[in-house]
Amino acid sequence: MGRKKIGKPRRSRPAATCCELRQLAPPGSCYEEWFGVPAGTTAEDFATDPRLDGDCLDFVERITRLAVPYQRQVPMAAVLLDMAMDSGYLPLKQGDGATLLPLDEAGSAFRGNADGADPADLRESIHRLHAHGALLVEEVEDAVCVRTVARRPANPGDPWVFTDEIDTDDDGPKACLPHAAMQDMSMEQFAVFAYLRGCLAEGVEGTPEDFATLGDWDAFDDIPLAFAEVRASGWLDNRGCSACPQGQLCTRGATDDRTR
Repeated sequence: MGRKKIGKPRRSRPAATCCELRQLAPPGSCYEEWFGVPAGTTAEDFATDPRLDGDCLDFVERITRLAVPYQRQVPMAAVLLDMAMDSGYLPLKQGDGATLLPLDEAGSAFRGNADGADPADLRESIHRLHAHGALLVEEVEDAVCVRTVARRPANPGDPWVFTDEIDTDDDGPKACLPHAAMQDMSMEQFAVFAYLRGCLAEGVEGTPEDFATLGDWDAFDDIPLAFAEVRASGWLDNRGCSACPQGQLCTRGATDDRTR
């Protein structure tokens, strides 16, 4: 059961696929080098190797820890992101520079209320968002920063669209996501929310079955429950205006034939 056109005949659509981050070819030098980590590999396997110094052992610890969220294909970008978060801050791109956002504030933005959350859990959540393509890492003046993604490619070869590239003067349909909604939801609920907002912008109806085909959601205990909670939150009915995406959700023209 996939997504259905609302009030229109169903169009034939290819089966949804989930591409690994590497297949989607993220832009930038941070994604030029990837490290394959065989299943079962741990940092302890290298702890007594006399050829490895402290820096090498630190690198091995990072890529073995990051193997699972990155499906055992770890980009150098993930290592650089992990090292940046050692400071307790997440460097977010703003204009030509970057601002340092405390990890607990980043956790509130990306996964809901993060007060008192384990820093290791916050770090893992951010890595999972990176692995899913919700944010990317790039170098700015010999430092790394995080750039949020407005739309990742549906297929290899499609373009990446970043939030800072969106033309705020364009009145076409959009599905922007406000900071306040992020604070009200868990990371799992927000993933469902973003999916459903995208469906509304396209004039299609999202379903738990279709959502389940779009990613690795093994962490979900109950996807239909997450759908019910998001629909009950009231955020799906929050409509935007021509100021979208600056704090708004969606812009639709008066003659647009999509669901209003």
